Amino acid sequence: MAREINRLTAADVTSAKPGKYPDGGGLWLDVSKSRTDPAKLNKSWTFRFELNGRDRWGPGLGSTALVTLAEARAKAKACRSLRDAGQDPIEARKAAKAVAVAKTVTFEWCAIQYMAAHEPAGATPSTAGSGPWRAGPHLDRPELGGFDHGGIEPSWLAG
Repeated sequence: MAREINRLTAADVTSAKPGKYPDGGGLWLDVSKSRTDPAKLNKSWTFRFELNGRDRWGPGLGSTALVTLAEARAKAKACRSLRDAGQDPIEARKAAKAVAVAKTVTFEWCAIQYMAAHEPAGATPSTAGSGPWRAGPHLDRPELGGFDHGGIEPSWLAG
């Protein structure tokens, strides 16, 4: 017999008491009491899956206040697709976030971080950043300031 999918209704989500409720296909509704206000319930969507013989809870798919049942089912379907392709949905999300963050780091940011890391020891606010290499026109060029370095992490910041 096939496992049921889409077990929950919108009314079930609204009236759920503390506990974990399966919707099917790895989608779960997690309801818990608020730590700050015991009268309030926190409700969120979670994807539960097994990969390489290991049972995993996560990734979180969002709060029921922000993610509808239909949206949660769509997100769970995307997670199932990743899992079926042999990818860990949690690691895939982490990688996607790392790429998004890396795309926001510009050449200008890297240059400023480099200069700050290589400031002479004991520099005072009046002398910091006054060297000729720091005051040159190279940072006044907008084509360098907005340059997307493609996610390369500066070596002086690495581990």
